[in-house]
Amino acid sequence: MDKAELLRRAQYAEPVLGEVFRQWDLRGADLAGTLFEGCAFLDCDLTGADLTDSQFVRCRFVGTDLNEARIAGTVFFESELVGASFAQAQVENANWYACQLRDL
Repeated sequence: MDKAELLRRAQYAEPVLGEVFRQWDLRGADLAGTLFEGCAFLDCDLTGADLTDSQFVRCRFVGTDLNEARIAGTVFFESELVGASFAQAQVENANWYACQLRDL
């Protein structure tokens, strides 16, 4: 999958399953309302991305930059976040269920 396909899936609310995103530049991306299941975000830049109402099920975020991201109504379920940065993120009504959070 490339960036254009990811953004197309997000636009049409199609699920993203089992993808590995390594060092992707997703700054300012509109990923609102997208279901991500079994995906890995490794050293990605999601600065200013819109993750409103997105769901991350059994996903991994390692060294991911979520600074200034919009995280409203976002659900993280059985996900792992290691070394992720949330500086100035807009977090509202987000939920983390059975997640592993380290070195945030």
